[in-house]
Amino acid sequence: MNCKKWGVLCASAALALSCMTVSAADMPVRSITVQGSGSLSVISDQASVNIGIETQSDTAQKAASDNASVMNAVKNAVIAQGIDDSQIHTSNYGLWPVYQYDKGKAILTGYKADNTLNVTVSPVSKTGSVMDAAVRAGANKINSVSFSLKNQDKYKDDVLRKAVLDARSKADVIASALNKQVVNVISVTEGNVQIMPVGQIRLMASDMAVKESTPIEPQNVDMDSQITVVFEIR
Repeated sequence: MNCKKWGVLCASAALALSCMTVSAADMPVRSITVQGSGSLSVISDQASVNIGIETQSDTAQKAASDNASVMNAVKNAVIAQGIDDSQIHTSNYGLWPVYQYDKGKAILTGYKADNTLNVTVSPVSKTGSVMDAAVRAGANKINSVSFSLKNQDKYKDDVLRKAVLDARSKADVIASALNKQVVNVISVTEGNVQIMPVGQIRLMASDMAVKESTPIEPQNVDMDSQITVVFEIR
């Protein structure tokens, strides 16, 4: 074979090899996209109690002074129930004039002071006794009781793990029905973990005052998560 023919043969072989390589590289990746979901229901291990003290007097100074006196008594009563001072926070304070209207004319009748504390209680079993102690000390409003978890991040990890396992299980079922196998993960998109708000309990301090104790039962905190996973199949 002369050199010219040999050169043509080599060039043809190289071109064929090049085409084969490009063809292999351009082969589409077969994939399936699935959504995984996870859910978890956990009994709450702490409560948040919003306690209010409202006082009224002829002067702003007296209304504020009376309120501060009652608030100190309430705070001390709550601490006596085993609640650490760091778990007690002021959530709202207000002082305003009170008017009575007569024939469209505003007449100043006094001043009102309102102070609210937010108390974090753990374990939840202490909640009733904390509320009762606050009312006995002079609190005249229990605005709400809500429930939550001290270590939410731990449970977020658990619910995400459930979502991942759910996604893989769905992918395996779909791939098997197509006579394929899941061989790789191409991408994962994480959705937010949703924590379902626990409905608040509202109580009247006047009703609590006539009871020996106020029973408060912990409620479940529900969590949901969603993820989207793209799997490679062959």
